[in-house]
Amino acid sequence: MCGAEVATPYCARCGERRASDRTYSLWEFIREHVIESVISFDGRVIRTVKMLLAQPGELTRAFMRGARLPYLAPLQLFFLMNVGFFLWSAATGSRIFDTPLSVHVGGMPYSPKAKEMVSAQLAAKQVDPKVYAARFNAIGSAQARSLIVAMVPAFALLVGIATVRRKRAPMVQHVVYSLHFYAFVFVMLVASRYLIDLPLVALLQALHVDPGPFEYDSQRSLASFIVISIYIAVSLRRAYDLGRLRSIVSAPFLGYGMYMILQAYRGLVFFVTYYSM
Repeated sequence: MCGAEVATPYCARCGERRASDRTYSLWEFIREHVIESVISFDGRVIRTVKMLLAQPGELTRAFMRGARLPYLAPLQLFFLMNVGFFLWSAATGSRIFDTPLSVHVGGMPYSPKAKEMVSAQLAAKQVDPKVYAARFNAIGSAQARSLIVAMVPAFALLVGIATVRRKRAPMVQHVVYSLHFYAFVFVMLVASRYLIDLPLVALLQALHVDPGPFEYDSQRSLASFIVISIYIAVSLRRAYDLGRLRSIVSAPFLGYGMYMILQAYRGLVFFVTYYSM
């Protein structure tokens, strides 16, 4: 209590409940500090995720107008979706952000340099390549989870470019939008595995389309790009009050920018992991 005289069940100055009305029972403690906290948190999670998916851009808009208590904070939502995504990734063996050494040295723009560095380290340490790869992948997996937040400020800069106008939006709006966007991406990547990838692959197989060396990777990537671009177009229009045409034009620019940031992120994971070995 703040020391003020209280004539009502709750103090008008600090909002605390009147001490004489508290029972201090174990059940009171459990109800107030455990059950209500869990129910309140669950309600905010459901409300936040529902708005994230059903009303793209509205969470950012709500945050900027000051409506913050009903929803999870942007960074809190980002990390919650991040943890959920990597738990799903580990359970299903999916490697999207978690890039194995074989991809680092054989399928990325920086692969020639990466291969040269790994060869030099193998020669210097006299380590078996399989043992080295297993250790690299284990360390890289941990680094991938912690470094993924580095994509947010990079994407926020692109959003700032795409939405620039005479009355510039504050940088914090771009960061909040990016946190919400990547939270959506985590959900979309899980959902797309079952709602896009599996039906698309089945259709392509039925049409006898050559899967290529990467098992329809280009077709699946294109489908994901389209979904992400649609989400960006809708969310930009709502979060920034952009015109329809500008939102549509900006969407593929930001979608491609996200892809380039992903490549840079994988390079960052490689170099951080390499120097952690």
